Amino acid sequence: MTRAFAFDNEDQKQEYVLVETRNDLAPILRTITKDTSFTRSTITGLAVWQRPDVTLARVGPRTLAVGSYDEVDRLVRVRLGIQADLKIDDSLLQSFQALDPQNGVRLVARSPKGSLDPFRLFLA
Repeated sequence: MTRAFAFDNEDQKQEYVLVETRNDLAPILRTITKDTSFTRSTITGLAVWQRPDVTLARVGPRTLAVGSYDEVDRLVRVRLGIQADLKIDDSLLQSFQALDPQNGVRLVARSPKGSLDPFRLFLA
């Protein structure tokens, strides 16, 4: 599971969650499709399942985007190339990748001593 939090200038938080499975998503998607509490729609051809408490979309062969409608919508649009990805510059990405991948939690902040503008936090 990968989680990214983004804060804008007004400290509005967006949480982006990607869940990668070890196996095929077909059994999960079949279960969701049969669940009448979900409504199905599409964003430029990608299926999105929504109910009041959660939205899901398949964004890769074994990857689901999970969260609020707005958060999942953004991840789908990024996946399709319609919207720019979250801005991760080279130095921040290198810092994140240098952390021990065996850790349960890896944290990186763009400006840990400064304000939250812009602040990125990644959990793996």
